[in-house]
Amino acid sequence: SEGFADWITLANSLKGKNPDLVMACTASPDEAIQLVRAFRTVRYSPKGLYLSQGSQAEFKQALGDAANGILTHAAWHEAAPYQGLLAGDKYSNQQFIQDFQAEFKREPDEDEAIPFAVCQGMEQAIRAVGSTDNQKLRDWLAARTKADPVRTVLGDFAWDKRGLPVGRPFLVLQWQKNKLEFVWPKGDFPGVKDLQWPKPKWP
Repeated sequence: SEGFADWITLANSLKGKNPDLVMACTASPDEAIQLVRAFRTVRYSPKGLYLSQGSQAEFKQALGDAANGILTHAAWHEAAPYQGLLAGDKYSNQQFIQDFQAEFKREPDEDEAIPFAVCQGMEQAIRAVGSTDNQKLRDWLAARTKADPVRTVLGDFAWDKRGLPVGRPFLVLQWQKNKLEFVWPKGDFPGVKDLQWPKPKWP
């Protein structure tokens, strides 16, 4: 949880139990980095490590080769061939990446793709209802279906009666040879890699 600081004690406790797979719900990339550093300090390398944060550039920059083999999940990945809409025209994930690079001289990450996708959805709603009236926008969004979704750089979206996205599992990713690769879902995209198990021992 946010504000937690006793990483060495936690790492030693897990080392004593020696599980095959450690899954950690870290609140930020920094917490994920601190946990990995603590594991390395106490010389504990589990066979598998799944972190809720770990797709960000700062995670890889901080850990270098030690990131290899670590699993994480994300809503977005640069290689996902999603086809969205923008201003009524097709606008793919790859176009988003190209435009972002042209504007900011670097590649985007998930933290930039998600708000862009939100804006895509709102633009589609406003265009569809011809208004910024909250109730009209809400009703249009709630009426989306799998056949007629909101189309974004994160993929297609429709929601159930509770407001939860339908058929939208996270992408499962793994750092392999210093690159963040798809390992699941299998068969949905080209280029999905086999899961590396066990993960490499810390360098």
